[in-house]
Amino acid sequence: MGKLRKIGKKIGWHLIGKNGEIDRMARISRMARNYFIIFVFFFLFFFYLSTYLPVPAYLLSPLPVVSLEIQDRHGILLREVLSDEGGRCRWLKLEEISPYLIKATIAAEDKNFLFHSGLNPLSILRAAWQNLKRGQVISGGSTITQQLARNLLRRPRHLGAKLEEAWLALRLEHYLSKKEILEQYLNRIFYGHQAYGAEAASRLYFGKSSSKLTLAEASFLAVLPPSPHHLSPYRLSENLNEIKKYQATVLKRMVELGFCHREEAEKALAEKLKIIPPEISFRAAHFCDWVLSQLSPESKQKLSLIQTTLDYYLQVKIEALLRQHLSCLARKNVSNGAVIVLENSTGNILAMVGSKDFFEEKEGQINGVLARRQPGSTLKPFTYALAIERGLTAATVIEDLPASFPTEGGAYVPLNYDLSYHGPLTLRSALACSYNVPAVSLLQHLGPELLLRRLKNLGFKSLRKPADFYGVGLTLGNGEVTLLELARAYSTLARQGYYLPERYIMRIVKKDELKERDSSFSYSGEKANSKGQEQNNFFPDSRNRDKAFSPGESNHHGSGQSARSGNKNKSGSWTIPEDGRPGQVFSPQVVFIITDILADRKARIPSFGHITPLSFPFPVAVKTGTSEDFRDNWTLGYTPLYTVGVWVGNFNGQPMANVSGITGSGPLFHDIMLLLHSSAQTWLDFDRPEGLIKVRICPESGELASSGCPGSIEEIFIEGTQPQNYCFLHGGSEFQAKSYHPRKNLSENALFNSLVESEFPEVLASSSNLKDEREGFNQLEPAGQSQSISGNGSSSSAFLKKYFPENNLLPHQKARTLSENRAIIKIVFPANGDVFKIDPVLPVKYQRLKLRASAARGISGEGKIEWYLNNSRIGQSQPNSGFFWNLQPGIFTIKAKYISDQVIAESDSITIRVLPANSKN
Repeated sequence: MGKLRKIGKKIGWHLIGKNGEIDRMARISRMARNYFIIFVFFFLFFFYLSTYLPVPAYLLSPLPVVSLEIQDRHGILLREVLSDEGGRCRWLKLEEISPYLIKATIAAEDKNFLFHSGLNPLSILRAAWQNLKRGQVISGGSTITQQLARNLLRRPRHLGAKLEEAWLALRLEHYLSKKEILEQYLNRIFYGHQAYGAEAASRLYFGKSSSKLTLAEASFLAVLPPSPHHLSPYRLSENLNEIKKYQATVLKRMVELGFCHREEAEKALAEKLKIIPPEISFRAAHFCDWVLSQLSPESKQKLSLIQTTLDYYLQVKIEALLRQHLSCLARKNVSNGAVIVLENSTGNILAMVGSKDFFEEKEGQINGVLARRQPGSTLKPFTYALAIERGLTAATVIEDLPASFPTEGGAYVPLNYDLSYHGPLTLRSALACSYNVPAVSLLQHLGPELLLRRLKNLGFKSLRKPADFYGVGLTLGNGEVTLLELARAYSTLARQGYYLPERYIMRIVKKDELKERDSSFSYSGEKANSKGQEQNNFFPDSRNRDKAFSPGESNHHGSGQSARSGNKNKSGSWTIPEDGRPGQVFSPQVVFIITDILADRKARIPSFGHITPLSFPFPVAVKTGTSEDFRDNWTLGYTPLYTVGVWVGNFNGQPMANVSGITGSGPLFHDIMLLLHSSAQTWLDFDRPEGLIKVRICPESGELASSGCPGSIEEIFIEGTQPQNYCFLHGGSEFQAKSYHPRKNLSENALFNSLVESEFPEVLASSSNLKDEREGFNQLEPAGQSQSISGNGSSSSAFLKKYFPENNLLPHQKARTLSENRAIIKIVFPANGDVFKIDPVLPVKYQRLKLRASAARGISGEGKIEWYLNNSRIGQSQPNSGFFWNLQPGIFTIKAKYISDQVIAESDSITIRVLPANSKN
């Protein structure tokens, strides 16, 4: 019994201990449960509060998904640059999207969208049951807001990602309105084939804006987002039938939700949709590449639309013309070409064709408009413009005779295209016929530095070397430039000397702002810079083109001042703008004379013939150019409305088979000009500025026509520079104009590199209007400079005095004149103390000096000039011509004697030195 009691006590105490453990565990369990409830409460509380946290702006930014569209001026898509997400997307406001698509999307994806707060528990439970029942995921149960959250986060699909999506969905509902959520969703959702958003999908499948979608098209698109790859209408024809089944379901739901009537749904379901084939827009490829190259990477990311100035309708026609003409030139070893068309009034690029075929494997992607090549004679007009600025006229007689010019590599002997010389001719004829020797002679007198500086003012940034590198060959195109630079310079001539950078962007749309603004992008060899300037407009239409430079018309500078007033200083004088900046580069009077010469069909007949591709039924100023060895062929020209530049040749540098401007680029230029001026309303004359006068002259002497002249022509002069003497070649009347104004006649240079005259040569001068200086000769001031100028006060003489003060001229640019009280005859060339050197390369027979003298007006009738060398008579010449003397080493004294029936006069002697070929001096 005692043992039983002991065992009982042990069992009791054991039971008591067991119950105590249970009680302790129960207490711990209750505490854990309470803590868990508290934790869940606080978790849910803070989770709920967190749903009110603002959504980061970068998540909602359209920048990563919106692609960049490049359009022409008519809105035609030229190219679409994929977004950072690798797709095409055009962001629209919800109001710009078809209401049919909005309703169809709600019916297809989330019929309770307008009522839930981001999550739909019933849909989630239903989707879970369906997926469990089928053993696979067949339904997501996600709301539109959840799908938007998934699109924003782009996480791998797992439980944690689903929770994060749900949390973000709640935040979106608190942070955005239902309208804003729909706008984000419809602009981001993927519709297949790189199309993100409703607008991209609508344009891809139907070729129209999403604002114009019909009910049938909208319901069709609404079924694609759940499975864009599987339901792609481009993959299999059976897919269309499957899409039709889903479309029927969507239309049925729309009827149930009251989004449309049953009759509308039935009609939409029966409608046969026209799905357009997929197309990658790659139009005007060279132009689009160039536009994109002018934008920084940051700009590309911020822009959704660039509407350019290009006219795609014109572009396509010019591309076809280029291919057609190149096929005809293939037998002459011409394989490629390029074309640029500018609108003169604004500088807008209307067409840019860089090559025959962009997709050609080897050279197609080279942009001939931007390629640097030698321009041939296309730079000559700017040399002649500088000469006219310096006082020459279109009637100035210059000589086209053999000449040699010094260079670092030896003597430079220019040849004309026809390999012949044409003797004395007017400046008009020399430019119109594009003779090389007179152009080089002019530049030798002007100095290559002056031409290079002015070309840089015209935007020729490709000319990067110093003037000494190019020398006098610069006027013949020994420096490499681009077709775009040439067209830009010629459009300056078309604007009466006003330089304006080309413009290629009309408006831009930013991704974040989602609004349009005008923008002007200027190409200057660097990245484009958006300035928000207004459109340049010099010639708004043909009716008020004469007001092109009226004060206040153009607002290019954004300050309300006119384009011309933008480069006047406080004193009212002209200042040439800095390189590449808008401004007046040449005076309107000078430019008009150059334009009149380039448009003169009769003047170019001796070189080009009567009927050429350069002849038009309306005024066209045109210039051709051919580089050395026929490697490049150019035609540049302009009308009051357009400037056209054409290049043909070979990108690999192979020479063409004797192709000139008439047979090469000229015919293509001709067809493009006719295309641009297909309407007679565009056949406009060039505006003639004030300060010009027409005078009838003798074409041989350039003086006023007399009764003895075999013929006469009308020539244009800047007021104050017209001739005042009657023709001396054909026995003019003794009557002279009341006041004599000297003119400068440029004669041929001697055939020797050291014989290039350091001033404008022979001057017929009166003893009554020339000033005496101790150092000999002064620069001639243009006649009438002291007189008041009619009109706007911008005649060339006034323009030149302000533009090029005499103190700024180099010594070799100053002409020498006979002083008032000196002998009535004076040696003009050479000058006293000149030193020459025999060239070791040129044949001796070609190395000679042209001795020239100037006689006073009253004695220059029927007399002659005798020439004396070291007091020995060596020959004679007429007063209006010179005497050639073959060079020989030594020191020589030269004297001229004028002999007539009335007077005998002798000039002062001059001394010159001629060094032998082997001299090291």
